[in-house]
Amino acid sequence: MRVLICEDNALIAMDLREMVEEAGHEAVGTATTSDICFDRAQAMRADIVLVDLNLADGRTGPVLVKRLAGEGIPSIVVSGELDYLPEDHGALALLEKPVSYVSLRDTLSRHDRSAKT
Repeated sequence: MRVLICEDNALIAMDLREMVEEAGHEAVGTATTSDICFDRAQAMRADIVLVDLNLADGRTGPVLVKRLAGEGIPSIVVSGELDYLPEDHGALALLEKPVSYVSLRDTLSRHDRSAKT
């Protein structure tokens, strides 16, 4: 599965990339703002996007999740601020930071569309 990581903290993005790849998926890139992430998700044909709620351009993650869902691109929110997410968020799953490898691996496995076809 092709996974795009939308996270503005370089160390966290690097950790997520390693976990994604260790789980057997392809990390296709990273983005630090919602607009860049949205554009890259489409251009890179991401199967799923890991989205932090608070990005370099502010608390734009909730809007990004809805924009991605509107384009048929699923997302998983990975954030320490899940309380700021509205109930109608549109994400497939929510993971609280710091996220464990097992939680991320299992969540990605549950939502791996390519494994189900």
